[in-house]
Amino acid sequence: MNINQLIELYAQTPTYFVDVYTTTLPATKTQSFRTTNEKTNCFIVPFSGEATITMDNTQYVTKNNNVFHCGPNAQCQIYVTSERPFHYALIQYEVLRAENSLNIAFDYQLDDAVRCQHYVQQLVELAATPGNYALLQSHTIFMQFIEEFLASAKRTTLTPKSEVAAFAIAYMHEHYAKDLSIAQLAEHVGIERRRFSEVFEATTGMNPSQYLMELRIRKAKEELRADRESIAEVGEKVGYYDCFYFSRVFKKCTGMSPSTYRKKYRQLVTK
Repeated sequence: MNINQLIELYAQTPTYFVDVYTTTLPATKTQSFRTTNEKTNCFIVPFSGEATITMDNTQYVTKNNNVFHCGPNAQCQIYVTSERPFHYALIQYEVLRAENSLNIAFDYQLDDAVRCQHYVQQLVELAATPGNYALLQSHTIFMQFIEEFLASAKRTTLTPKSEVAAFAIAYMHEHYAKDLSIAQLAEHVGIERRRFSEVFEATTGMNPSQYLMELRIRKAKEELRADRESIAEVGEKVGYYDCFYFSRVFKKCTGMSPSTYRKKYRQLVTK
């Protein structure tokens, strides 16, 4: 499974943090989990040392900056292969859906594991803290861990193609309020328009026109919620200089007109 598919899974799958603990295995010590918990998925986050990890008969070798994952009821074995002890954390979480689309084993190398390890350390500290507030914080930190894990794993997969997409995305975020065309974007990154569209879609999963439209509508929602300007002015601020066209695009993306969206938001905040 490539990283974009994994990001899509986590974006669409509700999860719930359950527990975290750390373990240190002595050198040449085998630890065997008969099976993982029948209800929880697990992240294995190495901190130091080296080991081979076997999950459901597939062997993985720990390297610098790796994170591992397995689903419920997975056969898992860890064998320390270095002269140093193997220190790692295991994070358990549930998928809040009847079908567990994340019931898979995988490992990804991160470009920098320090931030992920920092979030894990925070989870360990919160797990030892009694009270509902600590539990609430744990859920927030767990989501930050997932976000950083996916972002870091994605950065390690960067290729010249994905660099083209990243360059174009950065340009869109800076200039979305202008009358920006796909031809201009292609010229900015220095490749032919059709090739640019192919590379962008292969990297991001959507074509550049769709990405720009969704970016503009997201920014328009922020302006509408601020409730400071007219619909026409909001449209112009996000790159739509024809008010009727802006309303048509907004309704296509959200299922409601800009004025209806603003009215519904007002009703929500005044309840």
